[in-house]
Order: sequence, then C-alpha cells, then structure tokens
Amino acid sequence: PSTIFDKVDCVIHAAGQSDIKHGTSNLSLDDYRRANRDMALSLAVLASTYGVSRFVYLSSIKVNGDQTRPGSKFKSDDSFTSIDPYATSKYEAEKGLLGLASKTRLEVVIVRPPLVYGPQVKGNFASLVKFVKMGAPLPFAAVEKTHVHNQDVDHENPQNGESSEEIELVNAVALLNRTVDHGGQVWRAR
Repeated sequence: PSTIFDKVDCVIHAAGQSDIKHGTSNLSLDDYRRANRDMALSLAVLASTYGVSRFVYLSSIKVNGDQTRPGSKFKSDDSFTSIDPYATSKYEAEKGLLGLASKTRLEVVIVRPPLVYGPQVKGNFASLVKFVKMGAPLPFAAVEKTHVHNQDVDHENPQNGESSEEIELVNAVALLNRTVDHGGQVWRAR
C-alpha cells in the first residue's frame, strides 16, 4: 500500500510546543512531553517502519541550559541539567530518537538551534522588539548571544546564528523597524 513515506529519504521534524509568553507557560511537563517527545518519536517510528533512512529533529539550545560560564560555549556533550519542562521534553525526545536509531537503520540528526526569530516572534524577542519600537533606553551589558532568523533554519548554510553582542542585535531590530519594506531580505547584526 502507498504511504506518505513513499519515495521519502529524509524526514525533518520541526513541529513542537515551545514557551509562549516570556519563557513561562501554563503547560505542564506532560503537555510538553506529548507535543515534543511523543509526537517526534511516533513520527520517527513510522518513518523507520516505512524505510526512511534519515530523521532530522529540530531540538533546542535549551537542552544545553540557559547559560554558560564567562568565556565558555555550549558543547554537544554537555550534561543535561535543566529543570525547564520544555527543555526536558526536547532532551527526552533526543534520547528516545537516539535509542530508536541504535535499534533500527534510521539515521538520526539532532539540531539544537539558538533563539529563532522571525515574523510574529513571541517571548523575550517580542519584548525586545517592543522596547526598541518605543525608543526605550536599553542598558545591555556586552553579553554574547546567538540567534538565527526563521528562514535560515531551513538553509544548509545559515546566514545568521553568528555570535554577536546584544547591542548589535538591538541595532538590527531598530533598523528593521525603520524599514517599511525590506523586500524579504534577511538582515543580520554585524
């Protein structure tokens, strides 16, 4: 019988539930698990059953934690220590997918993007945009942040995601808010 996986070599799973308001949510750990772990694992099992050879899972940098020591960067082999329900569900999905890969012929690729922003962005980035639009003074220290535009998540060689100081990000947001039509281009802070 024909399936949605006919002639499919790779599934990219980017669906899931994230925090919706400034890093807080009324969702329980079980809600996050259903959306981020269980759905990903169910799709991966189906993909493997029907002969898909690669499964790419869009996880989150939150799996690495909320911060590093000054001068340090996150590494893929950092220990998981978060108590955040969103991060926990993403981490559990990663572990489940790797377990599935060890028992099947399915290759699992895990991507942990940093903050993803774009039209209708929510959370802390939306607050930043709001304050920039108001012209409010923003007393940021020179803290390095990493960010990537939502269009670049789809590309093999993202143009954003480079480390930049927070003040440069604020300048880029201000520039975009002064631009009526940026022609669909992706602007990045430098």
